Amino acid sequence: MINFDFDKYCCGCAACYNICPVQAISMQCDETGFLFPHIDIEKCIDCGLCERVCPHITKQDFQADKVLNDSWLYSSKDKDGIMKSSSGGAFYEMAKAALKTGDYVCGCCWNNNLQAEHIIINDMDDLYKLQGSKYVQSNIGKVYKEIINLLKENRKVLFSGTPCQAIAINNLVLKINKNFRKNLTIVALICHGVASPKAWETHKTYLAKKNGSKLKEVNFRDKSQEGYKKSYCKYVYEDGSTTYLPTFLPSSKWMEASIVYNLTTRNSCGQCDCKGLTAAIDIIIGDWYAIYKGDGKYGTSCITACTDTGKNYVINNLKDLKSISYTEILKYNSLIEKSTKINKNRNNFLNNLSVDGWDLVERYYPKKYKLKKFLVECGLYDILKKFYK
Repeated sequence: MINFDFDKYCCGCAACYNICPVQAISMQCDETGFLFPHIDIEKCIDCGLCERVCPHITKQDFQADKVLNDSWLYSSKDKDGIMKSSSGGAFYEMAKAALKTGDYVCGCCWNNNLQAEHIIINDMDDLYKLQGSKYVQSNIGKVYKEIINLLKENRKVLFSGTPCQAIAINNLVLKINKNFRKNLTIVALICHGVASPKAWETHKTYLAKKNGSKLKEVNFRDKSQEGYKKSYCKYVYEDGSTTYLPTFLPSSKWMEASIVYNLTTRNSCGQCDCKGLTAAIDIIIGDWYAIYKGDGKYGTSCITACTDTGKNYVINNLKDLKSISYTEILKYNSLIEKSTKINKNRNNFLNNLSVDGWDLVERYYPKKYKLKKFLVECGLYDILKKFYK
């Protein structure tokens, strides 16, 4: 039976929940809004399957395997596709290629209540649902089981998720039947850390109260205003109104609290077991912020293949790739290997979370925040940053 310090190390990937043969495990929210496994001792048959698929327990299993680090930069030539994608549209193009051949694609979407969850699609018309960063931990539900059922039917599946979710589906498939793995291509996102769904729920309510209308759509990396260099959080409300707030400082309260200052981040993200190159993952993709002109005006993706399967998938489905060293990608995107630093005020913030509390969220920020914000608004921050570099 799976048993360790869940609050500190459990990533909420739901691998244990999906593998349990007697439904002894359920995923339940704690007071901070994150899902954790709960075991019904009376149902448990002590088969050990939950332990064998847990990313925390199996974190060393794939480090000794041969791992590649072939890397590229990529920007999609599909204008509509890249505008809806957070970076260069690499996953969008890989997913398009999969769907064109009748394969299945699994990724994170917003459901009708603007909650993040994983779904499986098989229709090009549904691909837009998987585009764009959600910045909230997604609910996996039973999607791993659905993927395994497709693999049993000899279907091919392209999976995208956080590193812990990627390693979870790899572990599950290998445990069920190693031969199924050849029809599964696993893509992991370079992950900053996942935010609390409960915090997101209170923030949605806060936005609705502030704007007098319920939030209908959200895009945290909208490029329609000033391109990729200065993307915006786009909030669309049921009354037809739309607001734009900069994605980066000075930004929306959600982006500042969750991405900049890590107040809503899951505890396990501070010591992530799933960072780095691993044979459990075929492809790692993320943002490449160093290019925002020319072909990169609307976003660039950095891509690293960890396996031959991943390398072949990238080369066969993405055109005009630009080779780059993995070392160079790591230099600008250290979160491939480095865990997020959890804010010391995180527990205090989440334990006292309320709708009205978002008006006072800045009290949890570092003391230098107000000065930094002032310098940014005056246009002096970037100048001084270069001067003191």
